[in-house]
Amino acid sequence: MIKIAVASGKGGTGKTTVSVGLARAFSLLGKSVALVDCDVEEPNCHVFFPESRAISRKDVISLVPHVEEDLCSGCRRCYEFCHFNAIVVFDKARILDEFCHRCGGCNLVCPKGAISEEEVRIGEILEWEVGERFRLREGRLTVGQANPSELIKETKDVSWGEVVVIDCPPGTGCSVMEAIEGVDLVVAVVEDTPFGVHDFEKFLLVTEKMALDKVVVWNRADISIGGITKVCADKGIDIVMSIPFMREFQESYARRKDIVSFSQRWRDEFLSLAKVLLNRIEENKRDAT
Repeated sequence: MIKIAVASGKGGTGKTTVSVGLARAFSLLGKSVALVDCDVEEPNCHVFFPESRAISRKDVISLVPHVEEDLCSGCRRCYEFCHFNAIVVFDKARILDEFCHRCGGCNLVCPKGAISEEEVRIGEILEWEVGERFRLREGRLTVGQANPSELIKETKDVSWGEVVVIDCPPGTGCSVMEAIEGVDLVVAVVEDTPFGVHDFEKFLLVTEKMALDKVVVWNRADISIGGITKVCADKGIDIVMSIPFMREFQESYARRKDIVSFSQRWRDEFLSLAKVLLNRIEENKRDAT
């Protein structure tokens, strides 16, 4: 199984367009494909596949710590254990749900048994059959839940498909690191604007720390300040596709079609890109052995 993450330090760069196009291209090459939408706060890959058939849905449940105040002695053991600053102690311990990573450690270290765990629905995972060898899997975070990483981890845990294409959330936080962890290649979709270059440089720091190979797809490449080419040259990163600002892409969105199905030109371009990525991953695997 080959796993490719399509990511970016900035939102709105075209990650979903590239993810959907790549997934369709791999399927045209005869590969069984799982397209996984891990942008769980705003998933939208399904928009491009109105012909798909729903095949499964499941709730994702997490165990969230809860403090029984009558039992809590305020000893601070849980506070000292928590590395995520998710617990504060005044007279009693308080759990800050927004920071809690649900590791369960506070429950284990409490000497009074004052911390229990409650089941909370954090989201759902849906799957569609797009074609005989093409499936779409999507995570949807429950409104009000602040930590999507746990749902992303379960959403990307797929056992089907020769190629898995992961549409990642934007940014450089925990949710992005969860989405790209363990993939064979990261495709960074970038735009050459001041914010785009700044966020791309931040994203590169994450991929370097995680020792992940990456290539660049340059979107809206005819709008440039010269920053992307300089960063890629300095870092030795290959730009494997350049996409100009074109009406075709807006038309495909309006018609709910992926660009590969909508345009013969971009069908050919994405087929070429898919082959380039497969060759690169194979070369990396040969070098590793």
